[in-house]
Amino acid sequence: MSFDHTLLLREQHLIEASAGTGKTHLITTLYLRLILGRGTPEGIAHRVQNILVVTFTIAATQELKNRIRSRIKLAHDAFKQGASQDAEISGLIAGSAHPEQDLEYLKRALLWFDEAKIFTIHGFCARVIQDTSFEAGLLFEQRLDAHPHDALTRAAQDVFRNLMSGLPPLEEALALSLWPTPDVLASAMAPLIRVPQLHFSPAPATTGFPSNLPAQMRAAKEAWIAEDITALLRRSDIRKNSKAWHRLAEMEKFCQNDILAPDQVLWHLWTTSALKTQMKKGFEPPIHPLFDALEVIQTALARQGQVISWLWQTNLEALRAHLIAQQTQGALTLDDLLTIVMHAVIEQPLLAKTLSQDYPAILVDEFQDTDQQQYAIFKGIHQAASPDHLLMLIGDPKQAIYSFRGADIHTYLKAKDDSEHQHSLQTNWRSSAELVAATNRLFDQHQLFSMENRIAFLPSLANAKPNPGALTLAGRPAPPIWFCIDDPEFALRTQPQDRARLAAKCADEIASWLKPDASLRVNHSQIRAEQIALLTRNRLEAELLKAALQQRGVDSVFLSQDKVLEQDVTVELALILNAVLTPRHRPAVLSALSTQLLQTPLQKLQALLQDTQALNRAFETFTDYQRIWRGRGIAALILHLIKDQNLAQRWLSQAGGPRVLTNLRHLAELLQQQSQITSSREQLIAWLIQDHQQDTQSVEDTQQLRLETDADLVKIMTLHGAKGLEFDIVCLPFAHFGKPPANAANKPLVCYQANQAGTIEAWVNLDGRDDLKQAAVVAQQEEDMRLLYVAMTRARYLTLLGLGASKGFQASPAAQLLGYPLTDPLAALSQLPESQFRLCLDDAPSNHSAEPHLAAAENWLPALTKPVVHNTWQLHSYTRIVKTQLQPAAPIPPLPTSNTDYVRGFDDDEPEPVEQQTLPERDSLDAYVTQSFPRGPHVGVLMHQLLENIDFSAPVAAFDHAIDSLRARLNLKAGDTPLLRQWLTAILRQRLTPTGLTLQGLTFSDRSDELEFHFPVHGAPKLIETAKQFGYLTDLETAPLQLEGMMTGSIDLLCRHQGRYYVIDYKTNHLGNAPSDYAAEALTASIRHHQYDLQYLLYCVAVKKILALRQPKVPFEDLFGGVVYLFLRGMTGSPDGGVHFDPVPIALIEALEAGLNS
Repeated sequence: MSFDHTLLLREQHLIEASAGTGKTHLITTLYLRLILGRGTPEGIAHRVQNILVVTFTIAATQELKNRIRSRIKLAHDAFKQGASQDAEISGLIAGSAHPEQDLEYLKRALLWFDEAKIFTIHGFCARVIQDTSFEAGLLFEQRLDAHPHDALTRAAQDVFRNLMSGLPPLEEALALSLWPTPDVLASAMAPLIRVPQLHFSPAPATTGFPSNLPAQMRAAKEAWIAEDITALLRRSDIRKNSKAWHRLAEMEKFCQNDILAPDQVLWHLWTTSALKTQMKKGFEPPIHPLFDALEVIQTALARQGQVISWLWQTNLEALRAHLIAQQTQGALTLDDLLTIVMHAVIEQPLLAKTLSQDYPAILVDEFQDTDQQQYAIFKGIHQAASPDHLLMLIGDPKQAIYSFRGADIHTYLKAKDDSEHQHSLQTNWRSSAELVAATNRLFDQHQLFSMENRIAFLPSLANAKPNPGALTLAGRPAPPIWFCIDDPEFALRTQPQDRARLAAKCADEIASWLKPDASLRVNHSQIRAEQIALLTRNRLEAELLKAALQQRGVDSVFLSQDKVLEQDVTVELALILNAVLTPRHRPAVLSALSTQLLQTPLQKLQALLQDTQALNRAFETFTDYQRIWRGRGIAALILHLIKDQNLAQRWLSQAGGPRVLTNLRHLAELLQQQSQITSSREQLIAWLIQDHQQDTQSVEDTQQLRLETDADLVKIMTLHGAKGLEFDIVCLPFAHFGKPPANAANKPLVCYQANQAGTIEAWVNLDGRDDLKQAAVVAQQEEDMRLLYVAMTRARYLTLLGLGASKGFQASPAAQLLGYPLTDPLAALSQLPESQFRLCLDDAPSNHSAEPHLAAAENWLPALTKPVVHNTWQLHSYTRIVKTQLQPAAPIPPLPTSNTDYVRGFDDDEPEPVEQQTLPERDSLDAYVTQSFPRGPHVGVLMHQLLENIDFSAPVAAFDHAIDSLRARLNLKAGDTPLLRQWLTAILRQRLTPTGLTLQGLTFSDRSDELEFHFPVHGAPKLIETAKQFGYLTDLETAPLQLEGMMTGSIDLLCRHQGRYYVIDYKTNHLGNAPSDYAAEALTASIRHHQYDLQYLLYCVAVKKILALRQPKVPFEDLFGGVVYLFLRGMTGSPDGGVHFDPVPIALIEALEAGLNS
């Protein structure tokens, strides 16, 4: 039913307030009625201290306070004068039996309003704990930790150390494959912690694997090698297209190591039953006892799914227990506040009764964003009171879009069923009558919001008569909803292509609106940039639009709730401050100068590596910075840095430059404030890094991003960030959003499903159960539709929707809105009335590139000019030999030429096309590293720098700073951090040689990074021929080499293991998307293709010469271990993946050394 402003204010009510229907105005009216005693039992006039108002955010509480205070003041003045233009206040005056007494009530409310109880839910719970700790049975001394991530991280570290390390070997292996570090464990469990009564599919095991299973698996691996099962199977009649045939080499390698890997599919391919299905027709499988043994192993491993469920359940319970233990010690997080108060209200009748007496009237705003705990608190307080008390729940289920924060639409629907009185607000006070009618036409469909049809769309009523002059095009009334199509044929495109064209099309429209002679007008006036808002799904889309607008001369600003401490500039500033602390530490200074923030040209960086005087000058500069920091403070240092490095002039001329400078100055203020309570400069840097890494939902006002300018700008913001806001014109350039939910192994979905009794249950779908998977898909589609509704109800006059034909359009909420399933979207659009809808198909997007600026070296460094040398004496290197003197027997594509040619060893990948830089999120590390992680020479440089500077033997947590720096410099998302951490962990733990060498086992005393060498060469005509005699460089047919001068190069890593020295080189080459593309055969092919074997043979000669100088009395054959080339994209945890090991014959190295001086 619609809302009755004279209803009795008692019992439980639920008000559905659709977008723009004056929800906040209603709350202020209800507040006035409560303090005047209108509609309250026995006409009791409530004091402001006894009316509880709860809303969603801190900003919303402040707005409510201001609006309620203003309305009370307006009513006070109106009662004084005896009349009001406000309809509700006028009605209160007319119905007042005692105006003088009512005026006193209003005076009292204004006088005591500073004590009004208007909170967020967390603020309310904190007040309950503070004021009623005795009744709640809580400690009197509680301390609040504003970062729940900290508490969860501490708990995860304890669980990882105590529980997971005590698991049996196979269970431990499974656990580590899911959660290789405590941080990954914390991240995976975070969405589950607050969900009560979780169910797991499959059902968790009650016991683990059989205790003798590890011994059986080891015996099977030993038997495979000892009895040459590979050869037996190759002689058999297995189909050549079967997995059992194709993966024989992989199984051979797997059996050569000690890793059991219970989740490895190889255990299942050669069982007796599996072999029967993979034989040629009419042939029997080979017979061997091992195949029956593998059958037994497979049967035991069949309970793996249940064991994984048990691991999830056990770790979740252990984490909850640790968090509760922290609560008992008085350390609380924001999430703890809700849990504690909920249990206290339910289990402590005295507390519930006390709270009900304190708050006889409770108004809950934005109730669609509630969850089970919040509703249980309010329900418990209300039920402890007499029926005369009021619980008013106000929200709109069509705007429930925060499930990722724990909001639960099922709880809203349960509260709706519990409410004795239900109402709705139907008059739209925001949008024009024309836009209200057009929006109603699209959304007034059966089961559009579904939830089994429990969320219905009620057409809104316009607040005024139609006004044809509100929006005009060429002097005539314009339709209030525009559909922007990038292609008249609506041809299928990839998502990046689709987004780029739509961004360009939308930017063209906006640029045309802002021209002085534009034909589109609002209220007969020219449109200004500040009237326009662009809503996007994510930051990537926002950056794409910002770039497209800038290319058309339209300035814009991206509004977000992000913290300045979460920005990339924070990581780079930390690197610079670290160099200021250690101004003569070469790696620290070079890292600082390499930051994008300082924008040091590549030529200058190269000069620092070769010119001692230039490097000393850099040391002195950072020493001066240190003096400023010590003498005048951190803010003075940063402001001096901006001036000394000419950062303002450099950045203001670039896209995004004003944002960088604004962030930098903002950081200067925050660091200056923090320095007052931090005891050392080292701790100040640690605070900066730690706060950057926090994953918090709340943002302190001092840390929220500031606008770079207050000029007349087009606003860009996320769809979620726009909720509650309104604009004259709203554009959704990518309105066909929507994708199926991802269910990763270490981040499974929580799905909701009704049981036979109709009760909604929460499930963790670990085995891909079809009904749960479908429930998750439906829930995601329904929330996407609600998100589209929120976006389309922000505008006052005009909404523009961009639609493209990328994959997934048919499943998008926009397609449903137009009448899903769509066989012809353009036909569906053309059937809409032209008076309400406009189809923008006339013009193709202008010939501007709308791709975002990518921070690759190629984009901002001038090209290097190759020197011309006329004499025969030269510096020689592997790169130079390949480019100038080698010709392959078969054509090989040339190595890429770029301005990184002189950075030897880093040009492993060809630069990646821009449209491939942004790919869908991946579920697995393999997919992320091979498909999503960027490519190009700059990536090689950064990966080399990362591995050069970290301590391999340190705990994984120590690498977070380096990972954040890498992520920032590659413009990766913060969500990529867990995968980057997992990848780095896999690289360090991978066994590289048969002797068990790992990077993780190396300390700094056993390694030399970027080892430069120079030795004389003369002649070397038979270098290639000599290598061929030992089986190397067999693909090359070339004239005798003529080398005269010095051979030079830089070895990525020379390390010592068990008394032997190994040459290690890092490669970031992209060889393919499958793990098999980084197996031994593929690596050997890549080595030969790029002539990397020539590179490492030259390195071997250099190492021989170095060791002859360092240890002249020890024979080279007793010191040399071999060469390891690490193809990093293949090092994701599988045995031998991405590792090419070559012991290199000593005789060949000696022959090459002699040949280089022949």
